Amino acid sequence: MKDLKRTRQNFLDQFLDSEYNLLTQFNQKEIQAVPDKKINLGQYFTPKEICNFMVDLITKDFDAQILDPSAGEGAFVSALLEKGFHNITAYEIDKSLHTPNNLKIISCDFLRTDSSEKFDVIIGNPPYVHWNNIMNSTRQFLLQYPFWRRYVNGEWDLLYPFIIWSIEKLKISGELIFIVPYFWFNSTHAYTLRQYIMDHGYFDAIIHFGELKLFKDAYPNSIIFKYIKTGCPGIQSSKSCKVIEYTKRTGKLQHILKKIYSIYQRFPPKPHIADGISAFSMNQFKSAFMWGLVPPQTQSLIDLVEFNASLNIPTISVSKIGKLPIINLFSSKDLKIFNISRDSVKKVQALNSKFFIFRSNPTRPLTGNYLRLKHICRVGVGMVTGLDEAFELTETDLSTLTPKERQKIIPFVKAKNIRRYYVERPAFFIWLDDIENENELRENYPNFYKKLLPYREKLEQRFEYKNVKWFHHSVSRNLRLFQEVLHNEKLFVPALDRAKISRFAYTNKPYYGGSDCIVIVKHNLFPIREDLRYILAWLNSQFINQWYRIKGPHRGERIQYRQSALEEIPIRLINWDNPKEAKIHNEICAHVDLIIKDAKVESENRQIIDEKLELLLQNLKNI
Repeated sequence: MKDLKRTRQNFLDQFLDSEYNLLTQFNQKEIQAVPDKKINLGQYFTPKEICNFMVDLITKDFDAQILDPSAGEGAFVSALLEKGFHNITAYEIDKSLHTPNNLKIISCDFLRTDSSEKFDVIIGNPPYVHWNNIMNSTRQFLLQYPFWRRYVNGEWDLLYPFIIWSIEKLKISGELIFIVPYFWFNSTHAYTLRQYIMDHGYFDAIIHFGELKLFKDAYPNSIIFKYIKTGCPGIQSSKSCKVIEYTKRTGKLQHILKKIYSIYQRFPPKPHIADGISAFSMNQFKSAFMWGLVPPQTQSLIDLVEFNASLNIPTISVSKIGKLPIINLFSSKDLKIFNISRDSVKKVQALNSKFFIFRSNPTRPLTGNYLRLKHICRVGVGMVTGLDEAFELTETDLSTLTPKERQKIIPFVKAKNIRRYYVERPAFFIWLDDIENENELRENYPNFYKKLLPYREKLEQRFEYKNVKWFHHSVSRNLRLFQEVLHNEKLFVPALDRAKISRFAYTNKPYYGGSDCIVIVKHNLFPIREDLRYILAWLNSQFINQWYRIKGPHRGERIQYRQSALEEIPIRLINWDNPKEAKIHNEICAHVDLIIKDAKVESENRQIIDEKLELLLQNLKNI
């Protein structure tokens, strides 16, 4: 039997090796033909000051085996040589890059290199390329090769496999030092990457540069991290992570890095803030769900909010099963977020959708699971015109419309119309997506034709979607959702916001949403007793504002309210059997109404609302 198993394993190894060899072929002509090497290859070259700083983070001796997996023009290799390291391997996929003659850089695709070669240190600036912009040969490799099929999804970034493959090629106790964008810490599509990282080691340090622009032609919000491979998931839980954040938007990079390195070397035992630099220690991440750099003083609030979201969980009847807590109905994404084996769950039908439940005990609690916005509300992105200036009507435009044309305009909520708690007068947009004939547009809607015609060339250059006329909106996404809830209560929030306090807004008017905002409505299939104005108060509270600024996505100080991230916000519902909680709910809604009616009283009423929500969070201790 052992010989049979060994034979099967040998056959499998040979098969995988042959399949790997076929997939490792890549075409330099495809590389040279990419439209934009920044977009398709992620070529953002690292400044010398940053290379030197990162090399200084290495604690291995000068004989260490070191790899730069995406060497570019050789900046890291040069920095390593200058510091005294000599046992260096460097890979670069693009042969056309200019590198000094004294640098030995191997032309190959790092992701297709042999996993058996191991290094003491891997350092560099891996490529940042969205899935749709990755070269086709690389996408096919990631989709077909067995190792990657466990992790890859259609929203991955090329950065993700670079991190995983680097960890694979590290020796135990080896150091991974990368400079990368921050976005994957809380992207819902990066949960498999985060889980892999947790399973194989721990962070020694994370340095977050916020809105300081490190690369001339890229968005800010970069981090440098130092990660240690352990090979044993239990070890990392006892290690603390040094966190250093630069909180200013400008500054001389060399001086900033010098200060940060000094703090890193003599890391303060207590949280430290000085000269725009914050430093604190935090525990290693405990789950793959939406990472955030949490200062100790904030962690207790995060824990309090998430604990409260595990209270008063509503139940739902599932055919042949009985009543289950709604949080025990898992989506495919939930299985990956919570690392739930598919062998332990089975499919069920509920709320007109398919979910998974535990096979053996469907009601058993799951650590870290709590009620989220997606359980009680539908969240949708706004509609995309592709060129707002062409479709948006001015006051003068509106005054000249014919009665027939007035039937073809829709009220659009844009980010500029959203105030905290309420929506100001919306914009009005042309909507002609049900017209297929340009002659009909010209004859029956002459004012629209006259307005749109100067933009025709730009409109024809928008996203290429089949059956989209030049006078149509680019993507009428979620049109059905807006039509279904047009006359219902709804909340709007800007998709990107620099405001220090969140600004979710309420309306019961028949408004559509534009591409720069998100809409939130209560589930029709699963009604809850809580008023939408209570949900609004919760989302606008100081508690969720702090939670989302830690856990949610952002670009420096600009907060991104993405649909996938908003859906994961913890929600504290009311215990309706407790008259005190019911009373607080009604009082909160009354104070929200006061703000909606008169914006001048927002500050004082928002403070009262937060005080009442804090009573709920503290389980009514002070009532």
